Amino acid sequence: MITAEDLKKIAALSMLSLDDAELYALNNDLNDIVAFADIISEFQVEEPDPILPFPLDTLREDNVYPSAPCAEILKNAARSEDGFFVAEVRGNE
Repeated sequence: MITAEDLKKIAALSMLSLDDAELYALNNDLNDIVAFADIISEFQVEEPDPILPFPLDTLREDNVYPSAPCAEILKNAARSEDGFFVAEVRGNE
């Protein structure tokens, strides 16, 4: 349980200026939160059953295939430089 003195110390460390009504309301809220956390911590949690009936690590084999020559691919580019496509920049006219 959080006491009013604890809350005043926390407020001072946090540089919060709270009047007595705010301290009282905040104290009640924090104590409700701590009580709820205590209730939740009492629940027994078991390991869930696996949802998926098949393994997730089945991957196809990585096969390398020959590619088209770079020069042939770059023939289709409007502009190329050092073996790369040069993108057209729009809006900088």
